[in-house]
Amino acid sequence: MRKNMSDNIFTKKAKKSGEIQYMVRFQYKLVPYPVKNFTKLYRCKSFEECELQLRKVKDLIDKGINPFITSSEIVHEHWTDFVQNKITLKEWKESSRTNYVKFYTKWVKPKIGKIKAENVTRLHANQIIKSMNHLSYRSRILVKSVMQELFSNLEANNYVQENVWSYVKIKAEKREEKKLTNITNNTSIQIIRKIFKAIPHYEPKRVKYQTEEIRAIFYSLLFTAHRVSELLSLEKRHTHLKLNKFISTPDITKTSEHYHFPIPPVIKQYVEDTLKKQNGLFPNLHREVVRVRWKELLAMSGIEFLNDNYLTPHDTRRLMMHVMIKDCKIDSRIVDACLNHKQQGTIKAYIEITYDMVEEAYQKFWAVINSEEIEPTKIESTQSEPISKSSKIENMDRLIKYADMLERGLITQDEFFEFKKELVE
Repeated sequence: MRKNMSDNIFTKKAKKSGEIQYMVRFQYKLVPYPVKNFTKLYRCKSFEECELQLRKVKDLIDKGINPFITSSEIVHEHWTDFVQNKITLKEWKESSRTNYVKFYTKWVKPKIGKIKAENVTRLHANQIIKSMNHLSYRSRILVKSVMQELFSNLEANNYVQENVWSYVKIKAEKREEKKLTNITNNTSIQIIRKIFKAIPHYEPKRVKYQTEEIRAIFYSLLFTAHRVSELLSLEKRHTHLKLNKFISTPDITKTSEHYHFPIPPVIKQYVEDTLKKQNGLFPNLHREVVRVRWKELLAMSGIEFLNDNYLTPHDTRRLMMHVMIKDCKIDSRIVDACLNHKQQGTIKAYIEITYDMVEEAYQKFWAVINSEEIEPTKIESTQSEPISKSSKIENMDRLIKYADMLERGLITQDEFFEFKKELVE
């Protein structure tokens, strides 16, 4: 039997025991909700009771309260409804859902999945996190945050007296970055050149159809030193072929800011060809794949590693920094701009490090990687004025020195702006 009321569908079904259960499926504010057992959730025994309860459910939704935390008692049943609600409301991306469910299933469910939510203690929560001590800080934080949100909902709906997960303390890791000299005897420029020369010879095992895509991510890492997650997120909307640059938007950058950086000539053709066929630049890759393939690339690069050490894709950032400063003689603050590091103090307040300066720094870096194979590629300037004879980077170096003097009180603000005007003109 079925009863329709606008966008609401009410049905009932009989269990083998003869018990009648009333089911409700509805749409509210253009959001479709999956079938809910209103007999189990709210003890409804008629269509009329379901209709009255549905009005209360919609009122809770209007107030921003999750109405679907069930009256079931054990943690796993609460978790199942919690996940379903997140999916229904589209609050989780598929990758997030996969991670949360994976960690819950392995570390939380075996310990407290069959325990009544009200009986979960602070000791339970701490023991779960302690059992994960061999995993990364990020993994432990992920489990704590999702369970804390679940129990916060349970507390708000009076299923538990307190949110035990809010009392869990996770000590932040002290990340000590190994010095390059403790990893390899090779210099930064030697490492970069060896990797560059190895890329054209790299072919992934089993998935040779991904060869071009994997080589392109390697080149992107080596030539831009942007973060893996950001590069993997690049799409057509971030790519400006006429300007020959990428513009990373806040939704894909770690610092939630826009960043402009030039497209390396070595991947320009790949970018053009790929975006003719699809929206994303690297649709078949994710971080773990890149990490594994990167280790394979290093193994064939000829880099001499010490004591089983190796370089991660993220290490391309410090490699580029070393080369830009040591080999290209570029000021460290311009290098920071290339690496998306936020500027601080007087530099941030009085000096604008422009895209032209970032572009010029990259051109010098690319030229140094292999002067025989890579020449600086001249990119048409978007400025209408001709470029001055003295290098913009040299002018920036002088401007930065004046900024330092201003910060130390050796010159006045007016003097600083006068110096700045002379350099700009």
